[in-house]
Amino acid sequence: MTLSPRKRREAVGEIRELLVKAGRLDLASMMGVSLLTFIKPWKSFAPKKKRKGAQPAQARREAKRRRHAENATAIRAAVMLRAGGRCEMSDGIRCSMDGTDLDHMLQGSGRRRQRQSAETCWLLCAWHHRERTRNRPSSRAWRGHMRRHLDRYGYPTPRELSMEVEEAKQAARKAEVRE
Repeated sequence: MTLSPRKRREAVGEIRELLVKAGRLDLASMMGVSLLTFIKPWKSFAPKKKRKGAQPAQARREAKRRRHAENATAIRAAVMLRAGGRCEMSDGIRCSMDGTDLDHMLQGSGRRRQRQSAETCWLLCAWHHRERTRNRPSSRAWRGHMRRHLDRYGYPTPRELSMEVEEAKQAARKAEVRE
């Protein structure tokens, strides 16, 4: 369906008024652009065709949540099996409390889900998890605990926990203090 000539003239008049108010009428006429080119063809207002097999956004979100829940359940089961149900925190002597909380070694939001695995999670008791969340005694001490945990099981150390990154951060802090 196309615009009738009358509707088209009215639209051109409205566009002309807007261009005059904006001081752009000279620019449009200098470029040789017809005012009719500013009117979108009727086709562009037609509903878009749906792709075959496309799911609504809500269905995609639900499927993603389901996949994440299944993945998280599998990770929790693997970590529980590895830990034997006990807290994995150790200062030379392993904590004797029951592990209740799954803690992610890699912090942050967004892409953390893509990188979470049984290797980057550990089981902590409620007390150690609370201390870890509050960074007591310090975040540096917790990174050291995490590195020892990874070494104990032979897991690779993520870049965020490596000593080189920590040493670079300390050097940057020292440089800031000197300035």
